[in-house]
Order: sequence, then C-alpha cells, then structure tokens
Amino acid sequence: MRSRYEYTIREQSQGEAVIKGRGNLGDLQDILPDEIFAVITLVDGTDGPLDIKVDTGKTSYEIKKYN
Repeated sequence: MRSRYEYTIREQSQGEAVIKGRGNLGDLQDILPDEIFAVITLVDGTDGPLDIKVDTGKTSYEIKKYN
C-alpha cells in the first residue's frame, strides 16, 4: 500500500499564499521541488514516519505522512 501525505506550502513571494492538501506520491511530484520529492520517495510505502519541514526563504514546505 502506498502512503498518503498531508502538505502545507507557504509562498512568501506571493503575499503569504497558502496551499494545503492531501494526496499520494504522484500528487506531490507535481508540486514539490525535486530535492524534497527525492527524500519522500525513499520512505514511501514503508511503515516509517515522515515529517519534513523545509524553509527556502521564499517558500516553506511541511509534509507529513499519514496512513
């Protein structure tokens, strides 16, 4: 079974635009930078936890795995 994810993306460059959602790995591939997506791919489908918070200055990403 593939994992499901909950994500929050905050765009500082667009006046604090916030995107929230839930989806699977394919959904995340379309919205995340390749570097963050690569880390998630490593743990997808495992029982291990995942809680990533990345702030690039202009954009912050929060991704949590839930099953």
